[in-house]
Amino acid sequence: MPQPLAALGTTIEVRLTPAPGDRGTELSARLRSGDNHSGLRIALRESKQLLEGGEIAVVDPRPHGDRAHTPQGALLDAVTKASAGEGVL
Repeated sequence: MPQPLAALGTTIEVRLTPAPGDRGTELSARLRSGDNHSGLRIALRESKQLLEGGEIAVVDPRPHGDRAHTPQGALLDAVTKASAGEGVL
């Protein structure tokens, strides 16, 4: 099992099934207990990245240091905040 899902331990159930059209394997997981839905979504996304690309892609929306206050920067801040850390708008 990929490390991000293994880190959730016994709080999840994982199922692997052949994907339709002989296109690999479907990975699904659900919570057995608790309500850590965002943690499960993140673990599934990271697991998919590990399985398909061999590494977890890291996107840092902010460059290091200070960023000039611009309309585009304000828009980026608003979109990042709206995604609530789950990568979904």
